[in-house]
Amino acid sequence: MEGREVPDQGLSSLCSPAVFFYFLLLVDKNTYKSLVWSLWYHGVANIKSIQLKPSNATKHPTSYFKANNEPKILGLDWMTLASLRDTFNKRIRYKSPDDETAGITLPHELIGWLEKIGFKHIETYELDTLANYIQLNAYFTKQDYYVISLINTELLQKGNSAFGVIPEHWVVWTSLLRSGKNAIDLNTKLTDIVHLTVFSWGKNNWSIQSNLPLNKFGSSLKSMPN
Repeated sequence: MEGREVPDQGLSSLCSPAVFFYFLLLVDKNTYKSLVWSLWYHGVANIKSIQLKPSNATKHPTSYFKANNEPKILGLDWMTLASLRDTFNKRIRYKSPDDETAGITLPHELIGWLEKIGFKHIETYELDTLANYIQLNAYFTKQDYYVISLINTELLQKGNSAFGVIPEHWVVWTSLLRSGKNAIDLNTKLTDIVHLTVFSWGKNNWSIQSNLPLNKFGSSLKSMPN
């Protein structure tokens, strides 16, 4: 656990808990360490007003390993990320890294989790206008402001131009949205190629697809600063 910087959802659908624990590790590593020990030894842990209390199904997951016997998600990440998701599931237990429906997190729910550990939700953007992109960049440059986006996974997959209809993958911006070397501005065209890096899958520097125009980028996500 020493040197732990960011969580990694692996092959699971736990992108929203990964975002939550990304921020917890960012602002309070001691609390993260304490909850890990508490989950391991007691099967329950408290994070301010959140009590993590995973079900037996989550504690004993099925289909956890790949064909080569490697885990689909590291044990530490399963224990933390799956415990959070399962705690808030009312009807469907999160019992396997393969579970997709049980891993769905809507925007209001992720906002609620983050508010419970001290973050404040400022605004949600559908990203229909250039002005919204510029405003999100402005938030990104402010101290203690962060931009979270719900994107199509295909945005991060090289060579995949068939974007899904509904965004389904949570990420955190780790750079300004740029056109060339400069942040986008009022002179940026919707057809200009844009660049952005995000936190996802255990890395802080995932890049969106190259040669992606601004209008295609914007049609594939919604964003909110915290």
